[in-house]
Amino acid sequence: MPQADKQDVPLHKPETLEGQILTPTTPDELTEALRLAFDYRGDVTLHYNDGTSVTGFVSNHDPVRAVLDIFVTEGRTSELREFPATGLARVEFTGPDTAFGKSWDDWTKKSQALRELEAQRLREEAAKLGHL
Repeated sequence: MPQADKQDVPLHKPETLEGQILTPTTPDELTEALRLAFDYRGDVTLHYNDGTSVTGFVSNHDPVRAVLDIFVTEGRTSELREFPATGLARVEFTGPDTAFGKSWDDWTKKSQALRELEAQRLREEAAKLGHL
């Protein structure tokens, strides 16, 4: 699509998974829940059928070995640990989605505003020096 046409396309803000709870009941649903947990840019809480749970950032999902690598935060440090990707009762998206709403459009608007502020500062400085 040409750049000029993109302005006419209504902007759709993607929904975040933050606060959502997934309770997979089939292997396909479990696969999808784990994919979403891996793609999520915040902490998730995994609740296992045995009553245990873990909260952290999912950094890797190895479906062949059926394991997840999760950065678990304890105090001020986080440690990478391996957890089973089976036996999950539910997946909660508990941490804030750190990248939600941070799009190219937001970046360009911010950059334009910064450029305008810098141009104004330079005009004021030039006026003080008598150059304008």
